Amino acid sequence: MPSTDALPTPLSPLAYERLLAISVRLNATRDMDDLLPFIIDTAADVLDCEAASLLLYDEEAGQLRFAAATGADLEAIRRIPVPLDGSLAGRIFTDNEVVRVDDVAAADDHYEEVGRQVGFETRSLLGVPMCLDGRPTGVLEALNKRGGSFSESDVEVLSILAAHAAISIRNARQMQLVQQAYDRLQAFDRFRASFLSIAAHELRTPLTAILGSLGILRDDAPPALQAFVADAMDAGERMKEVLETMAQMELLNGGVVLHDATPVDVRALLRTVREAFAAEAAAGGLTLRLLLPADPLWIRGDAEQLRQVVSNLLKNAIQFTPESGTVTVRAGRDEDGVRIDVQDTGIGLPAAALDRIFDEFFQVEDYLTRTHGGLGLGLTIARKLAELHGGRLWAASDGPGCGTTLHLVLPALADPA
Repeated sequence: MPSTDALPTPLSPLAYERLLAISVRLNATRDMDDLLPFIIDTAADVLDCEAASLLLYDEEAGQLRFAAATGADLEAIRRIPVPLDGSLAGRIFTDNEVVRVDDVAAADDHYEEVGRQVGFETRSLLGVPMCLDGRPTGVLEALNKRGGSFSESDVEVLSILAAHAAISIRNARQMQLVQQAYDRLQAFDRFRASFLSIAAHELRTPLTAILGSLGILRDDAPPALQAFVADAMDAGERMKEVLETMAQMELLNGGVVLHDATPVDVRALLRTVREAFAAEAAAGGLTLRLLLPADPLWIRGDAEQLRQVVSNLLKNAIQFTPESGTVTVRAGRDEDGVRIDVQDTGIGLPAAALDRIFDEFFQVEDYLTRTHGGLGLGLTIARKLAELHGGRLWAASDGPGCGTTLHLVLPALADPA
């Protein structure tokens, strides 16, 4: 039968100091393989007993299972289920109460199967429930007190240890789940990168052959077929652009380094880009404005990559601006360097999307109903290239229907020589 003491013996300052140190260690440990042995070793040491064990509840099986036990083969003992009925641990868990037994052999609900399988004789036992939010999640036991019986002070110490252990185990499990989710995301990211790289490589060769054949056919086709050949050529060129975008995205993700850096006059660069998009803007019924200062705006970088940055910004603005709208490109100096703004009168952006538009494959429109094409990589590539040049790229908008401005700032070059 459980024994009782009249009054608990207050813990000594040294005991509280040790419990505090144990609490700090428990909160700092996130590896279950380190945490569980530490809990039972600490319990056995602090309570001066021969052994300790920790059981956790298996919700699927409706049983308790050993998670750790002093001196036992962990793999073997984990395979031993402990029933809720007919065991001291089951009573501790089910009734959510402390159980203290001085003579285990005389207890009616002592589960002897565990002792037989591991070769350990339990003479006395102190067990406390491990709870989270008042709900038992397991049992912490101290076995065979040396030099006497378990006291009320032992009950208090083991209860404090069990409370901290329950929280630490939950935290460790949550960290495991987070790590597993992170590992799955990393695996998916590697698969995605591999898929994009292989797809871009494998599709580029047959597409080149198709475009070559269409080019020959365009020269020899009768007038009645010219329009069909032209449409096929346009579709092939769009697919080629998609494949080149995929390949470049993977190159940037692989950590490309800026090599070909020369002085670049931003004014000349913007004039070139504007000329390249003039026909597209006119076909869409848009007004394309370019506002430049009188003095040169020198920066240092890869001219082709910088041209692509601005081209991606301008293409995005034209794509999301309806007919009769205006796209304005302006450049000038500010305190951070050379600033390029691409402003449109298009569909605008909600605040939540202002930074997300630079994420890979992000689309403002729902993929089932969207009316604008593209992979959603143009702005991602633009930001990566801007950062490669030591610059920053961000978006601003007053909301849907209010247009969007893309701001690009690059380090200025004072002397091109």
